[in-house]
Amino acid sequence: MHVRILMAAAALAITGTAAAQQASTFTQTTAKIGSIEVARAWVRATPKGANVAAGYLVLTNTGTVSDRLIGGGSEACGRVEVHAMATADGVMRMRPVNGLEIRPGRSVVLAPASYHLMCLDLKRQLVPGETLEGTLQFEQAGRGVVAFSVQPIGRQGPGGEHGHAR
Repeated sequence: MHVRILMAAAALAITGTAAAQQASTFTQTTAKIGSIEVARAWVRATPKGANVAAGYLVLTNTGTVSDRLIGGGSEACGRVEVHAMATADGVMRMRPVNGLEIRPGRSVVLAPASYHLMCLDLKRQLVPGETLEGTLQFEQAGRGVVAFSVQPIGRQGPGGEHGHAR
């Protein structure tokens, strides 16, 4: 009986440590591009043969003027576009958007079922645990490099956030 309790306690400790390590992956600023801070950058892993992948992150404008995320790139795909998902007449639809504004002193969360980055014409499978290097392009801040953590296919986000401006 005591052995089972000790084993359960050890399992909880290991799970808690793994969860804390995973959470810390998403809390740090991964890049600073001009006045834009990029944090919690991640992308979902893909099955073999997939030709698209979705990326998510938090953008914070620490400057005094608005900026716009207008696209990006990666060696892993042909092109990166900013997309939005919305429900209309009970049907979820995805569409490209002509940039995403980040107002001064505000943050924008790109998350599943909302704004996200779409990696199109995927050149290879994305595997959980690897880091994918990509670039983001802003109207004002220019282009900068961001490291995206590749997470399991079913991942919904670091804290269950939904895309929105704060």
